[in-house]
Amino acid sequence: MSQIEKGLHALHQANASLPTITRSTASTSDRPLVEASFARVDSVAPSSPADQAGLKIGDKIKRFGSVGALNHEKLSRVATEVQANEGVCSSYV
Repeated sequence: MSQIEKGLHALHQANASLPTITRSTASTSDRPLVEASFARVDSVAPSSPADQAGLKIGDKIKRFGSVGALNHEKLSRVATEVQANEGVCSSYV
């Protein structure tokens, strides 16, 4: 029990130094301030919008329109987002 207690104290102390993910209350957006990537680019078609935007193989995706790590639903929401915005010129950062 003593070893478990010491381990728990060490774990909690280590976690205290990790960054905290918070949500902005000043914005209507529900994006966390720190976002995890949920996908990685494995191909980019020449002259495609992705190519024109500068995406490269291996780039990590944190946000794709309204889709992020918390709501991508096994990437199905990415396809929905693409279909809903096909032909629309937009700039994503």
